[in-house]
Amino acid sequence: MHVSDATFDEDQKNSPPLEQIQIRIPLSPRWYPTHPAGSPSGGVFYWATQNPVEESCSHRTFLGENVSMHALFDMSSPWWHFVLRAIVIYVLVMVLMRLSGKRSVGQFTPFDLVLLILIGNAVQNGLNGGDNSISGAVILAGTLIGLNYFVALMTARHKRFRKVVEGVPVVLARNGELFHDVLRRELVSEADFHEVLRMNDIDALADVRIAWLETNGHISVVSYKSANKV
Repeated sequence: MHVSDATFDEDQKNSPPLEQIQIRIPLSPRWYPTHPAGSPSGGVFYWATQNPVEESCSHRTFLGENVSMHALFDMSSPWWHFVLRAIVIYVLVMVLMRLSGKRSVGQFTPFDLVLLILIGNAVQNGLNGGDNSISGAVILAGTLIGLNYFVALMTARHKRFRKVVEGVPVVLARNGELFHDVLRRELVSEADFHEVLRMNDIDALADVRIAWLETNGHISVVSYKSANKV
């Protein structure tokens, strides 16, 4: 379809101001440019169809529906941005959880639960970068699952890596003596410790042979009675 320069000049005189012009982007192979960029029309593209008679309201409606479907999967950033974001946020949250102590992992309190919820909301934008596409969500979920599998595999096979990620068990009490400085460092209260003793049917601190704070945050206790049974 050929349009003369005179037609473009006439269109330019009758066209609205540039700030009112809506540039139409071709989203279908049915659309073709009638003039290259840098035309006398001030760089504004004019678009026409192969067969203007076939252009109808119904066709434009279907075109809008196609745009909505594409928007569900079109990502605002390259795929590797999502992978990099997932890796950085995963490592950052893991480091913060390790610094917060073993208690936050094994013995949830209402305050710990609130903290985890707020952390999830805080890192959300850092993960997706404001992207709401399904493709971006799939890449993020796949990357996080892959990272979790990799960490689990490494901790199972390498003791040094497991020590860095999970830490080591800590002795809280031995031979009836409770180490108060260790309790404060590990953020474990005496009330929590004595609750564990009651759950293990231990009447007094003097009956404790040794007690550990495990890497998962749970407290394991061995009493003299259980040791004698073995």
